[in-house]
Amino acid sequence: MKKVSQWISVLSLVLAILAGGCASGGKPSPTMPPTKGAPGGSPQEYLAALEEVQGWKRADKPRLYTSETLFGYMDGEAELYFTYNLQNLAMQEFQAAGKENLVIELYEVAAPADAYGLFTYYRTGAPVSVGKGGAKDSGRRVSFWQGRYYGRVFAMRGELDDETLLTFAQRLTARLPQEGEPPQFISSLPAQGLQAESIKFFHDKMAQNNVIWLVPENILNLSRETDAVVADYRRGSSVLRLLVVRYLDANAAAAALQAVKGADVPNLAYVGQAGKHLVLVIGAQDADAKALGEEASAALRQLK
Repeated sequence: MKKVSQWISVLSLVLAILAGGCASGGKPSPTMPPTKGAPGGSPQEYLAALEEVQGWKRADKPRLYTSETLFGYMDGEAELYFTYNLQNLAMQEFQAAGKENLVIELYEVAAPADAYGLFTYYRTGAPVSVGKGGAKDSGRRVSFWQGRYYGRVFAMRGELDDETLLTFAQRLTARLPQEGEPPQFISSLPAQGLQAESIKFFHDKMAQNNVIWLVPENILNLSRETDAVVADYRRGSSVLRLLVVRYLDANAAAAALQAVKGADVPNLAYVGQAGKHLVLVIGAQDADAKALGEEASAALRQLK
């Protein structure tokens, strides 16, 4: 009888445990610590796993903003980020005695091309070796792109030493996926006279208006399905701007070509089609502008 009682007690205990598991939906007890995986599920996790620089401490936990909540963080500018297919933004603030607070923003977008585009659009300062591409606005900000991420490390107010800004940026990029290349057609831009730091990559009309003004209408038929680049050139005494748009197919490029020809675009020195690419040169209507447009078109025709 004693053994029977013991078996009944054990059976009752097992049933109680099973019942508790079913009632909680199979979830672990609230007191059980969650399993901590490797960072990478979100930009928030990358910032949470970031090593602190000596003398600096986190002011709080990293904050995550989604497409639904981004307007609360940057009202009035969020729409531009959406043109680069923004998915999430994580922000982390750091403090150090006697210094301005330091802020890290890490933007997650849909593809490496979008990260590259955000970096070029907001780039300021001199080139610096961080990530796949970096820029340093001395004392104020270091920005970079890598994989599907665009990041910037900056002083909340005033200035901070460049070494601190660079150290945080380098430690963060060391954790990010080591991938990403600029869109292929950008490598086809003519090299002679190119001002490399002027390159800006974007998709739609909103960004185009801020980078290079043409006319009020969307004559280029830009959208999130188009890729566009603007670059400045110096050739002889000419200062020129090259604009290239890559469409889904040649028919779309041809339609945009006709729209440009039918519009009154100020200082339009050259317009032509190269397969699925449209090429415009803005500046003085001289031999340098024509040569730049023809060189760009010839190079782009080699691409698929």
